[in-house]
This record gives sequence, C-alpha cells and structure tokens, in this order.
Amino acid sequence: MDGMPLTGIPIIQRINIPLTFEPGTSWCYGASTDWVGILVSRLTGFSLEEAVQKYIFDPLTIENFTFHQENKPRVAKNLVKLAVRLGVENPHYGVPVDNGQKIGYTDIPLYDNPTVDEYGGAGIMGNAVEYTRILQSILANDGKILKAESVEAFFTPQLGDDSRRELGVLDAMNSEEAIFRKPSKGHKGRLGPWRAATYVRYTDDEKRLCYVERSTESTVEH
Repeated sequence: MDGMPLTGIPIIQRINIPLTFEPGTSWCYGASTDWVGILVSRLTGFSLEEAVQKYIFDPLTIENFTFHQENKPRVAKNLVKLAVRLGVENPHYGVPVDNGQKIGYTDIPLYDNPTVDEYGGAGIMGNAVEYTRILQSILANDGKILKAESVEAFFTPQLGDDSRRELGVLDAMNSEEAIFRKPSKGHKGRLGPWRAATYVRYTDDEKRLCYVERSTESTVEH
C-alpha cells in the first residue's frame, strides 16, 4: 500500500488479508493502520479525510493536507516528484541499490489522481511546515488533538518480547551489508530501508522546549 498506485482495487479487497500469526507473537508490516482508518470512518460517520480535517487539521489550522489532490489544486501544484536511483528494475517500490548511477526525478505517480479510497496507512499529501504543527502539538502535549493520556501511551513501548525478538531478526535482514553491494567503510551503526523505531520524548516545561529522539534496537552489528 505504501507508495503504490491503488487504481482498480477497492480498499477492503486490498487489505482483507489473513493473519500471518497471532497478535503479539511476532512482528511484520501489515494493513493494521488501514483498518484503523476504516474504523475511524465508520465510528465517526465521516470519510477519513473529513475526520482528520475535523479532529486534527482544523484545530492546528492546517489547510494543505488531503487525500484528494484533485480537489486541492494548490496541493497538486506543489507536489515534489519522486526521486529514485536510475537504472533500477523496480524504482517505484524496492530496496536501496548502489549501482553507481545517479539519483533522478521520475514522473511515476506516487498516488492515484483522482483518489477513490482513503487509507489510514498511506496516501495523504501535504507540506513539511504544516506537518511540524502536528509534531509540535504532540510533543508539547497541548491537548489540541490528543488527550494527555493518549500522548503518554503514544510514547510507551507497545511490543512484547516475541515481537521485539522478531523485529531484531528483520533488522539483521535489512542491515546495510545485506542491502547495498558496496557497504560504506568504517560504518559501525545499522541502516535499513524500512526501520521500526523507538521514540522517546524529552520536555522542559519551564523553557517550553521539547524534542524527540529516534532510536532502533537490533541483535546484530557490523
């Protein structure tokens, strides 16, 4: 779903897939967030676009985010083209490849235009300036879009031991050495194309400062 045109495939048909394992016993990417989007729409009686506009964008004065670029010409006009590694067989949806070629812009569409379905896990478009308003609201815990207890839950680790263990295996599979043909010399960290991360929030209420630290855990190093 992420970054793939969805023309001709209804959302329920696309995300109605069987469980790979019982929840909490392992870890993998899936369609869970897309089901959350369906749930939000059905519980509120709004489309997902209408729901996020009412409960997130309006409180933060955000005007340039949408699932439907066909309805907001200003958003469509300012969209940046997708940049890909030239010479890659599947540049639209693949893993990083060091083939010695340059990065270039492409006319490959990132999302459908017009858009039929609204996915909870992908497909909304906007700009970085307004996006930072969402981050600032969450980090400041200002109550504009989330209750204080929701913010605390957001920064509380949710994965159990089995899931964390499987995530470590995936981290090893996605390591730099496993992906790039020519690993950078002297690199001691861990890089992967898709990274599940732990976010930790630090705040100084007196100085009205806050920041978030992103880190990952792994069972391997190289």
